[in-house]
Amino acid sequence: MRRTIEFYNQEVVRTSGNDQDINNDNKKISWSCNIKKDLRQGKQYAFDADAVVTAMYRPFTKQKMYFNRRWNERVYQIPKLFPMAERNLVIIATGRGSQLPFSTMLSQEIPDLEMISKGQCFPEKVFAQPATSNQQPATSNQQPATSNSVHQNGRIVKNRLICVTGLGNKGDFSVLMVDVIPDIQLQMNGQCFPLYLYQPVEEQA
Repeated sequence: MRRTIEFYNQEVVRTSGNDQDINNDNKKISWSCNIKKDLRQGKQYAFDADAVVTAMYRPFTKQKMYFNRRWNERVYQIPKLFPMAERNLVIIATGRGSQLPFSTMLSQEIPDLEMISKGQCFPEKVFAQPATSNQQPATSNQQPATSNSVHQNGRIVKNRLICVTGLGNKGDFSVLMVDVIPDIQLQMNGQCFPLYLYQPVEEQA
């Protein structure tokens, strides 16, 4: 990525902002509409080592990623789920348009769209703005205890569940996140995927 940015800056100078004269060597850079627009405007960039993060490319397969808004196209809501220097948990479920069987997975890294086919993310936290030194999540686990709270060793632990439409349902597929105990018919014979699993209180020593 460092070499790509250096090559881009050289092209800005060499072409004087004329994107018709750019070098299209895809081993050096992948030109997008936005990067070409930056070149026409004469913008130059420096490599940011803090933007190198770990991402989930495929199930159980992690890769390093340069997570920088200028160099990532169509990031959608990901910056609100994984702002810089902030950790989060997301449940990724098979999204609309997928030709593969339904599946789901929990990740604490930025997922690729095809990590779970056409993946749709359900986060533990959503951050209102890109992270700053005092960024706080718009929603967090610092909420009052709900009816699914479990008392363990004198403390209250909480949970969140992703409930998806279950097998045998004749209606449309749907997904819902809850922080209370769901009725089985909340999502039509729904199947729940929790963020956490706790040992039952009676089994503890």
